[in-house]
Parts: sequence; C-alpha cells; structure tokens
Amino acid sequence: MHTSTPEHLRPEKRHNAAFLAFDCSAGNGSVALSIGTATQHVTLERGRQSAMLIPTIDQLMRDAGIHYRDLTAILTTRGPGSFTSLRVALAAAHGLALVSGVRLRTLTTPEAYAWQAGMNCDVVLNAGKGEMFHQAFIWMDDRPVAATQIQLLTPDALPLTHSLIVGNVALAGVASTPQMLDAATLCRIAPALADTAMADAMPLYIRPPDATLPVQREAGTSSDAPIVNGVLP
Repeated sequence: MHTSTPEHLRPEKRHNAAFLAFDCSAGNGSVALSIGTATQHVTLERGRQSAMLIPTIDQLMRDAGIHYRDLTAILTTRGPGSFTSLRVALAAAHGLALVSGVRLRTLTTPEAYAWQAGMNCDVVLNAGKGEMFHQAFIWMDDRPVAATQIQLLTPDALPLTHSLIVGNVALAGVASTPQMLDAATLCRIAPALADTAMADAMPLYIRPPDATLPVQREAGTSSDAPIVNGVLP
C-alpha cells in the first residue's frame, strides 16, 4: 500500500475529472483512482476482495488527498461473475455514491473486457461448473458494440467469431491468454459512459445463484405439502 502522496496526485496538482473505479467480478480484484491524467492502481488478492476493497479505496483516496464528494463519478462492473464478489463491489458502489452524492456509472464485465481490448473480440469468462460466459463485440465509432447476447455455454459450444479472444480463462486449441480486468481501464473510459440510476446498478448473474431463500409458508400449511412451480398449495 502507498505510504506517501505521489507529487502528481497532491491536491494542488489536481485538475480535470476524478474517477474512482473498481472490479471484483473476474478473479483478482482491481481498484484505480484517476485524477486528470494520473492514475493509481492496486490489485486485490483473489479471495480477499470482501476484506480489502473498502480499506484499499480509502487508502487511495487519502494518499491522493481527495474527498469522495470531489469525485466526478464512481465506476464498477455488474457481472456476470462471482456471486459474492459482485455483491461486495456493487454494495460498495451504492454506499459510496449515496453518502457522497457522486454519480454512479456501471457496465457489464464483458463490456469492460471489450473496452480493454480496443478492437473486435470475443469475451469468454469462467462461469464455473464447466461452463463459460460468452459475448462477441465489434468496434464501431470508437467503442465496443455487442454483436451477441451474453450466453452461458460449454467450451465446445462457444461460437467464436473473432481472432482476438479475451477474458479470464484459457481455451484449449485457440490463442487465448487469461488476463485480469484492470480498473484503470474503467477510469480511462469513464467519460464515454453514461450515468447509471441507482435502481439499475444491480448484479447481472445470468445463472441463478446456487443458494436460494426458503419458501415462506402460511400459518396452518403443512410442512409436507408439495411445492409446485415454487408455489405451495
């Protein structure tokens, strides 16, 4: 962690927009703070995002000598990705935006990878259980445009259409290198993104979570009654 304030991030050196961005959806976590043309970036160890996200954000902000209310926007990804990590990141984004009054901007994890690639690409993400998330993008008017919907597929069913394949998983038989999503990319593209309403900044799971809430039974209903289509008789 930083122990002193870099000269180019001192308050008297700040200018232009300031963006705070973080991602916990695709493996290791990533946090970045950009002020003007300067960006500071920290990687969070896999499995430690819940414990380290807020302390890391707070340390970056204090090192830079900037208050949350001075940010132009807060950015994060909505998934798909790790169920728990998505909730941690979006809860942090909601909380910081509400307390500071700063605007919130979000995008899907495949979109973020496509922005990072900067050209036509297929995004392939590890979905667990032997499956993968896939979405193809084309580069148009200086931004990625989705050519397909996000799909949950087995590796042998991936409809790869581009020579560039990006994501957090290596595919057998094709040229692909697993890479981390860099929050600094989110800071860089922030001016091109629209604000996200708080109600729309929700996790995108694609696959339902493994854990489900128990069905609430009405008083007098037998606990042995069968559940049909999720409804008790």
